[in-house]
Amino acid sequence: MINNGGFVVALRWNGAIIYAQWVPLVAPAITVTPSTALSLTEGTSGTYNVRLAAPPTGPVRVLVRSNHTAVTVKVGTGTAGPSANINFTTTNWATDQAVTVAAVEDNSNFVSETV
Repeated sequence: MINNGGFVVALRWNGAIIYAQWVPLVAPAITVTPSTALSLTEGTSGTYNVRLAAPPTGPVRVLVRSNHTAVTVKVGTGTAGPSANINFTTTNWATDQAVTVAAVEDNSNFVSETV
């Protein structure tokens, strides 16, 4: 989901919703690739890329977060956790930033779940 209300992408995983949100809300649009959902099994991860669609007039922070304890996110080689920031500048705005989403092995009864 991409809109000017602040949320850029929403992915679902077993009831969890992963949001990427740009701040400020007047920031340029974001390009997310691939544009399809990540399909993961527990204990695995998937990656998508985020970049700005146009040069910003100043720094832009994109917040990527999960609302589920069994899903972690990380940007680049950063630390995995419930949220992470992508910081774009006037020089790196067109460079893809890798976001890794991981489905933690939680010994549930689900065979596979989709992000």
